[in-house]
Amino acid sequence: MKVVYGLIGILAIVAQTTGAAQELRRDTLCASVWFTAGSSAVDPAHEQNGEALDLLVDRLRRLQADPATRIDAVTIRGWASPDGSSRFNRQLAETRARRTADTLARRTALPEALFAFEGGGIDWQRLEEAVERSAELPDRDEVLHILRHTPVWVIRDGKVVDSRKRRLGMLRGGNPYHTLCERHFPSLRRADICAAFTTDLKSPPLEISENRPVKNGRGLPDAVQEATSAQGTASLPAGQREEAVLQEAGRVLEAAAAGQEAPRQVAATERTAAQEHATIQEHAAVQARTNPQAAADPTGGKGLLRAMRCPAPRIALRTNLLYDALLVPNIGLEYRFAKRWSVTVDYRHAWWSRNSRHRYWRCYGGDLLLRRYFGNRPFTGHHIGLFGTMLSYDFEFSGKGRQSDGFNLGGGFEYGYAFPVARRLRLDCSLGLGYVGGRYKEYEPMDDCYVHERTRRLRWFGPARAEIALVWLLGRNTKGGAR
Repeated sequence: MKVVYGLIGILAIVAQTTGAAQELRRDTLCASVWFTAGSSAVDPAHEQNGEALDLLVDRLRRLQADPATRIDAVTIRGWASPDGSSRFNRQLAETRARRTADTLARRTALPEALFAFEGGGIDWQRLEEAVERSAELPDRDEVLHILRHTPVWVIRDGKVVDSRKRRLGMLRGGNPYHTLCERHFPSLRRADICAAFTTDLKSPPLEISENRPVKNGRGLPDAVQEATSAQGTASLPAGQREEAVLQEAGRVLEAAAAGQEAPRQVAATERTAAQEHATIQEHAAVQARTNPQAAADPTGGKGLLRAMRCPAPRIALRTNLLYDALLVPNIGLEYRFAKRWSVTVDYRHAWWSRNSRHRYWRCYGGDLLLRRYFGNRPFTGHHIGLFGTMLSYDFEFSGKGRQSDGFNLGGGFEYGYAFPVARRLRLDCSLGLGYVGGRYKEYEPMDDCYVHERTRRLRWFGPARAEIALVWLLGRNTKGGAR
C-alpha cells in the first residue's frame, strides 16, 4: 500500500513539473533592413528602414522591460546581390550584418553577448524564387536553368573556366541580366534580423500599442513579423535550451531568406478571431495613413511595378532575307494587337529586265499573316499562323517564259521560331504549307516579238511560303520609374 501511495506522489510531482514546463512559450521577432547597391550604411530613409527599425526597437525594449520575458539571442544575417565581385560581396554581406547588429545594440542597450551576425554572400536562392514567381521576365526559363544547373564557379582541371554570373550576363546579349538588376537585385541587398525570446504564459500578456505592418516600396512582406511556437523549453537543461532557441532563430531566418513566412503553430493563448479581425482593420487604417499608394493597390504593389515596367514594343519592320538573296526587294510591317497575337503585311516588288538578251525577272505581290506567339517576349519564340498570298510575275531567261494571267492566289498555315540576336533585332525562321492556284501564260521570244503559245492552270499543294526574316522592333525603350 505504501508503494502505491509513493507512486501516486511521484506522478503528481511529475504532472506539476510538466505543467510548469508547458507554461513557457518560445517566440521569434523578425525584421529586415535594406541597403543601396554597394553600401553597408544603415540608412533610415531607404525603403522605410527608419520605420521598421523604430518598430523593432520599440518591441525589443518592451520585451526587455517585461519581467515575464527573456530575450535569448539576436541573430543577423547579411546578404548581397550578384553585381560586383564575389569577394567584395562576401565582405559586404558580413559588413551589413555587423553594422545592423551595432545599430541595434546601440539603440536597445542589449548585452553584446546576445548578438550574433554572419554574412551569407549572394542570395542566389532568393533570386531563383523571385525569378520563378516573375512570369513576365524575359527569357525566364533560360534564367531559371542557369540558376538551377550552373554552379557558382565552373572548375575544370583545377581552373575556373566559367561561372553562374557570367552565363547570366552573356544570355541574350545581357538583356535578362539588365532586367534582373532593375527588378530583383534590390530585394537581395538586405540584412535579416531574428530575435528569439521566451515568455512566461502565467504572466499577463505584454501590451504593444503600435503593432502595425511596415511595408517597403516594393510591396514586400511585413518588415516586422512574429513567429510563435507553443512548445515549452523550461524542461530542457540550460545549454540545450539556448541551443534550441538559436536553432529556432536560424529556422526563421532561413524562412525569411527564402521569402516565406515561418511556420506558425496555434497556441491556446492566442487571440480570438474577432480580435484578429479588429487588428487587421487597425493595420489597414494605419497603412492607409502612412502609405496611401500601397493601401490603394489591392495587388500588393504589383500594379505599381507593372506601371513602372518598360512598355513592350508593338510594331516591327521585317524583311525576308531569302527574297533579298533572290534580288526581290521586300518589306513587311508587323503589329502586335494582343499579348501574343500579331498581324503582318508584306510587300515585294522586283522589276528587272534586259530585253536585248530576253531576260525578265519581274514580280510583285504581298502576304497577309495572322500569328500566335508562344514566347514570353514580344515577337519571340515559337509561333503558328495563317497566311494568304497574291503574286503577279513574269519570268524568262533566253527561252520559254511564263507570265501570270492576273494574280495567282494562295493560302495555308505556317510554323516558325523567332529568337533575339540583339536588343531590338530578331531573326525569324518559318515555313508555310498550303495551296497556290491561278493561270499563267507560256510564251517564246521570236525576233523582237513574244509569241503566246498556251495558257495553263497552276494548282500547287505543298510548301507555299519560306522565310528567314530580319525583324527590327520599333519604339522608344523608355525606363519607367523615378530615380
